[in-house]
Amino acid sequence: MTLRTTLGAALACAALGVFALGCGDTRPTFRPQPDTGVTDLGSGDATACADDLQLCAGNCVNVLRDTQNCGDCGQRCGENQMCIQGVCQNECPPNQTRCGKVCINTNTNNDHCGMCGRACAQGLVCAMGRCELECGASLARCEASSAASADAGARDTGVTTPGFVCADTQNDERNCGGCGTACPGGQICEEGRCVAYCPPGQMACTGQCVTLATSRNHCGRCGNACTATQRCTGGTCVELDCPSGTRRCGERCIDVTSDASNCGACGTVCASPSFCLLGTCTTQCPTDRTACGGRCVDVQTDPAACGNCMTACAAGQVCVRGMCALTCPTGSVVCTNRCVETSTDRANCGACGTACGAGELCAGGRCVAACASSQTLCAGTCVDRQTNPAHCGACGLSCGAGFACVAGVCRPFGSTMVPTCAAPSLQCGNRCVDPRTDNLNCGTCGTACAGDRLCENGACVAFCATGQDRCGGTCTDVRSDATNCGACGNRCMTGLSCVDGECRMEATFRINSLDTTNCVSVDHNALTGDDRGPIAASANRVFVTGDGPLFAATTVRFNSSDLMGGAGIMGGYDLMTEDVTTGTVYVLLNAMGASPTSLSGQVITQLATLDDTGALSTARITLSRGVTLGATVGIFGGPNRIVLHTGTRWVQIRLPSGLVEDVGPMTATAPTHSFCESSIWGGVAEFFNSQLHVVYVTNSTTISRYRVSDANISTVGMFTGLSDACNLTVVRATNRWYFHHEGSSQFATGAENLVSCSAALATP
Repeated sequence: MTLRTTLGAALACAALGVFALGCGDTRPTFRPQPDTGVTDLGSGDATACADDLQLCAGNCVNVLRDTQNCGDCGQRCGENQMCIQGVCQNECPPNQTRCGKVCINTNTNNDHCGMCGRACAQGLVCAMGRCELECGASLARCEASSAASADAGARDTGVTTPGFVCADTQNDERNCGGCGTACPGGQICEEGRCVAYCPPGQMACTGQCVTLATSRNHCGRCGNACTATQRCTGGTCVELDCPSGTRRCGERCIDVTSDASNCGACGTVCASPSFCLLGTCTTQCPTDRTACGGRCVDVQTDPAACGNCMTACAAGQVCVRGMCALTCPTGSVVCTNRCVETSTDRANCGACGTACGAGELCAGGRCVAACASSQTLCAGTCVDRQTNPAHCGACGLSCGAGFACVAGVCRPFGSTMVPTCAAPSLQCGNRCVDPRTDNLNCGTCGTACAGDRLCENGACVAFCATGQDRCGGTCTDVRSDATNCGACGNRCMTGLSCVDGECRMEATFRINSLDTTNCVSVDHNALTGDDRGPIAASANRVFVTGDGPLFAATTVRFNSSDLMGGAGIMGGYDLMTEDVTTGTVYVLLNAMGASPTSLSGQVITQLATLDDTGALSTARITLSRGVTLGATVGIFGGPNRIVLHTGTRWVQIRLPSGLVEDVGPMTATAPTHSFCESSIWGGVAEFFNSQLHVVYVTNSTTISRYRVSDANISTVGMFTGLSDACNLTVVRATNRWYFHHEGSSQFATGAENLVSCSAALATP
């Protein structure tokens, strides 16, 4: 088994006296290994050491490079780490090659000339990766330092370290720009100058490594600080947005039309007992408003006093008819903290704040003249439905050529008698037809639909796909459409979603924090062998899958409370996850009832539950349609759902019905994430503020949240070392989070580690 590279950032922080969860921009910079050959330990029994060496356990060692005494005596680096400038690290800087546990310039290193382990014989020096008698024109002949000699240690028989080295003064930090000019700690040599070195994606600013794309103090370039009212986005300082109808006063967004401390303008205070009404201080609220804490509010629409002065809606909610809701109803938008339909609202016609004048109505988002009592507004125009042939008897019902509208009924020209056909039927020839559904007279007499079309609401339309119904001229799945839930026109109330054809309150869930406290871990290498990546958890068990002792996928279970009781189960499952609401573990299966380990092209058609003993249920949940997988798959367990990234787009599977729904854009590239050996990545699905999110491991220091609707990414947690973690899960019953990694992290050291720590999980 080969261990992947693991982080040593936790040891790096400790070496500098930084013990917080994340070192942030103050973490130590990364200095390369010098060009001379080194080993881990010095030698000799001297009690006095050269200036650049330190006495540790009777040996003179270079604590800037010794992995057993890194930064100080006894400070050991992790199994797969190097000691670089007194800090345990994992990667070499540019132009350096890792040889064992040191970073080497193989162009000039006498012990590793051209490749690791190839030493130059006595009297020869390493010049451009070859052992030569002289350094050559592009290199300088420089004396080796005492630390370099002490670090050289044991060598192959017959080989001794020369008293000088060939130095590339353009990038040798011990001879930068010339022999003997050494760069200080935390710097490397570039083009003959000592400069600070930062990991890829960061830049040194005022002695710190920062990310210019997001740093508020160094936004886009060093020293460019954003103000208190700005944030750094993409290397540009942008003003923090305030909701529509509010104004920024200091660092808060204020509705100056009703705030007694900022009435009409920031800082204008209404003296008690005055209230702020429409931006003016007054002593009495109108009859449709209620006095609440110095404000006149509409308790039917105000989220800060919804229904009464004491009830405030949670963040992201709105107040609809005196009740807090997650979102405005479909077709409504938020205008000055209340939900309005801009297609019909006279005060917000077409857009927030656009008011219609006296005698006008709002129709289709446009202000139009109010209709007379004998007329009706149809498509933005006042018409008489008794005589208008384009709107005969009802808006949009056209009589067609050769017919007139008489008393709200279409009849042939020249006829003096009103037909007996009752509206909305038409007399076409000698019979009455319903032009909304008649394929031979669709919309008007004589308009016939083609053979592959159907007359729906007076228009010839294509047939809908299996599992869909046509509502208002559009094919929709009434099992999940909140505007046509279970049947066309059945709109779910605000705050409800359509689940399996019923209007229900969505199960909400989010992760508030993933902590580093009360952690436990177990090395499961003996049970699973090398890891594959998948992990899932019920209320009582955590399941981890590895390659198995015999190199066949093997799943092992542990107690979710303490990670004890490790035992193998009958099977090995890559495609497994959980419903975080019920704590039920599910395995995704193909049409053959198998859980595939090779993903590309596989079609998932059913689910099975995995009980706490590890037994797969014989009962199956059949998916409403198959889900085709790509070469890599993201899998996320959420509240009453499983969310998948198939490789090209996002879908969710409702639980326990198995209804498959497309979510997010039609095509969506997966965000940057850590990969598992099984080509699976994933984590936890969240649903809050009416939005679907997924939480996943971005890299060895970051766990992120991705909003599926618009690909917005935010940070859930920053860590000093997650090693090669590629998946995570949570258990609501224990308020803990779980993940796997190889080697060393800030949490554990071992071959194959399962880790669990406390978490703050919420149902907002």
